[in-house]
Amino acid sequence: MQTARIVLYNADHFDPHLLSGDKYQYSDTGIENRFAHIPGLLSALEPDMILMQEFYGTNQIEVENSARHLASTLGFSCEFQNEVTAAKSQHHNLGAGVLWGPRFKPTAYERVPNLWQPLNIVEGSINGQLLTEASFHAQSVGKVKDYGDIRSSDNERILTVVKHYPNIVLGADWNGSTQWDSDPQPEIPLREVMTVREVDFVHNRHPANVLEYGGLVDLAAHQAKNTNHAIETTTGCRPTREGPQRLDRLYAWQTMAERVCSVTVVKNELAGKLSDHYPVVMELDISPARIYL
Repeated sequence: MQTARIVLYNADHFDPHLLSGDKYQYSDTGIENRFAHIPGLLSALEPDMILMQEFYGTNQIEVENSARHLASTLGFSCEFQNEVTAAKSQHHNLGAGVLWGPRFKPTAYERVPNLWQPLNIVEGSINGQLLTEASFHAQSVGKVKDYGDIRSSDNERILTVVKHYPNIVLGADWNGSTQWDSDPQPEIPLREVMTVREVDFVHNRHPANVLEYGGLVDLAAHQAKNTNHAIETTTGCRPTREGPQRLDRLYAWQTMAERVCSVTVVKNELAGKLSDHYPVVMELDISPARIYL
């Protein structure tokens, strides 16, 4: 069986050039420069593709330089036809992107703007088998006063784009839960729209429902159902007022979901010190008889 390994990771303000000084370092972990250790963490997972969130930069060039730094340190690539496959949000100093190792051969790149953060889509192949990888980062909290439910409207637009990619694996920090997840704040009634008051967050499943009702399959939930295992949370290594949640999720269409071998959250000691999110690792069967146009 031929497989490809895809890693989804939010590195929490990955700032390898220390443009922000020590602002996003963790002072309580005993690690002097956590950014210098992130490439080693990712390399040990032996990925073919990395779907990354939170490249730090105050402008697009700085976000691209953060992506280039990580790619070059890993021996990966993040450029297609002189365009870096990472993009900064217009709302904050962070970007998401797609990186790939030597087995992946890119053939096209699409950047979808006018979302909370641009969606980055890279088409290509491994050993002749077609694969499309996409990385996104959803709005963290929906302020009804200012934005309304941006995450749901963004997901509706994402659906219209990804329907053209039958072999897509879409990874993101979605900043919200699905019907499969336990409520991290059971004392607060569920609301259709996530709101924020001064300190309280309201649990919201609606944006994820947009994706799932649209036909995308939550790969960790699908795998857990097939193997009768519990679904793991992807945050909680750093103290938060929301508690552990499963914000980092991979989606695909049903035909691709059937080719998933495993979805694992890497919860070792080092991972818990380097970010407020754990890496998610997916193993995908790319044997010739298993991938279709």
